[in-house]
Amino acid sequence: LGRIELEPCGVLELEVVDGAGAAVTGFEVFVDGRSLYPHEVRAIGEGWFQAPRLPLGPVVIEVHAEGYPAAREELTFHAGGPVRHTFVLR
Repeated sequence: LGRIELEPCGVLELEVVDGAGAAVTGFEVFVDGRSLYPHEVRAIGEGWFQAPRLPLGPVVIEVHAEGYPAAREELTFHAGGPVRHTFVLR
């Protein structure tokens, strides 16, 4: 059998809260303008979610939720470990 080479990728672990620190649900994540489908973002416990298979290097992440302005951050991903970030929707 042949070998399959997997390219390294980044992983985002995110928490989404409002200005008072309460968890926000029903959000959508965009990576460099591309929406991640709901099956690409999964709950990992205690209000944290994970978005795997992101490109390495600097990436613009936007989080949208109904009733809030979008939160936008540029994060840099490296192979070897997740980036943890809290997005605050105000």
